[in-house]
Amino acid sequence: MLCKNCGKEIDLSNNKQVQPRQFHCSKKCAVEWNKKTYVYKLKIQKEKICPVCNKSFTPRSSLTKYCSYACSNTIKCNKNNKFSRDKIKCKYCNKEFTPYTRDTKYCSYTCRLEDIKSSRTHRWSKEQCDKRKGKSNPCYRNGLYSGESRNKVVQEKILIKNSKELKQKMIDECGYIYCQNCNTSNSPRFETHHIIFRSEKPLHEHLHSKSNLIILCIKCHNDFHAHKSKRVSLVEDRNLMDIFK
Repeated sequence: MLCKNCGKEIDLSNNKQVQPRQFHCSKKCAVEWNKKTYVYKLKIQKEKICPVCNKSFTPRSSLTKYCSYACSNTIKCNKNNKFSRDKIKCKYCNKEFTPYTRDTKYCSYTCRLEDIKSSRTHRWSKEQCDKRKGKSNPCYRNGLYSGESRNKVVQEKILIKNSKELKQKMIDECGYIYCQNCNTSNSPRFETHHIIFRSEKPLHEHLHSKSNLIILCIKCHNDFHAHKSKRVSLVEDRNLMDIFK
């Protein structure tokens, strides 16, 4: 087999030094051959002058503008440098200042906040604030402010108190907490369930009473919410139809 660069014969007897698909006798011939083919395939570019150092160079492509990475980095640093940019006026107070980057529009953080508030003055006016007070506030639900924590809400306190008493009664009688539907005690968590849902009678005075509460495991709790027909026997035994009507 002949070398593509110099035309010498390649000795394939020694497989450790020479590969069976090798087309050159040495690394020098391979490098020279690659240089020839690479230059032949590339389009010959005209010489350019670097705008930073004013040196002439042959670019790799038509898009290259600088002779080296150092020249390109100097221009990028000058663009982002705050001292190289001219002074501009603040968008809010019209004060002249030197911006830190090309995207800065305000001289300080306070000017930025004041500009945002001024664009929303119609929401913060006295008339609009009075409209959102009391029952017209979106956080005002069922006579209570839902933005507060549950421990401060009166109805939630009654629910927590009654659920604790039901669980303590089970511990006093049996020594453990169990599900009142499937009688299992192996559930990782036991939850209190409203037989008459909160969404049905949200403002009823007997909503969180013990007659309307039942302690269930997680699986049974999900089944009761998925199938309303399972509560029919409980409603009849506890006479909840007469209470809630």
